[in-house]
Amino acid sequence: STTIHSPYTSELKLAEGIIKTEINAIDSFDLKIQMNNPGYGKLIPFKTLISVFNTKTGKMEFNGRVLSPSDNMGNNGLITASYQCEGELGYLHDSQQRHLEFRGTPTELLTSILDYHNSQVEDYKKFYVGTVTVTDPNDFMYLYLSAEQDTFDTIKDKLVNKLGGELQICKVDGVRYLDYLTKVGE
Repeated sequence: STTIHSPYTSELKLAEGIIKTEINAIDSFDLKIQMNNPGYGKLIPFKTLISVFNTKTGKMEFNGRVLSPSDNMGNNGLITASYQCEGELGYLHDSQQRHLEFRGTPTELLTSILDYHNSQVEDYKKFYVGTVTVTDPNDFMYLYLSAEQDTFDTIKDKLVNKLGGELQICKVDGVRYLDYLTKVGE
């Protein structure tokens, strides 16, 4: 684990860091680091994991992975490396679903989708069904899943776009749960 920003020391700072969060979308974190930062040149796309912990609130603000890098030279001649990072929901793009005729409740559908996702990915990308408060009017869904869609797009298409609701990640004792709630909050 390498710290690339700390509020406690003036030497260890990001040149810039911006977190963007949205409902039912993948969070993002854009960061810039200078050559003197211990993370410079060590962030590897799709392998390096990034966490942002807010020391003032005591809350984790972002968990995800590094995506694309680029180097820039500022007007002052300093070279910075810019990185785009995506939140953990992005791991759901790393698996495809299967052709499946499904009958059951929204909770059973989400369980089926996540179980198949988990069978294809590394442990750190796994999701388990958390709290589900969204229901179908008949509490019975009949639909087809396609192997042509990845897991994230399947969840959006077959659950969120049809029934509404919001996705939320919740971690308990290091286990990542995906909640599917009527409304997360205000």
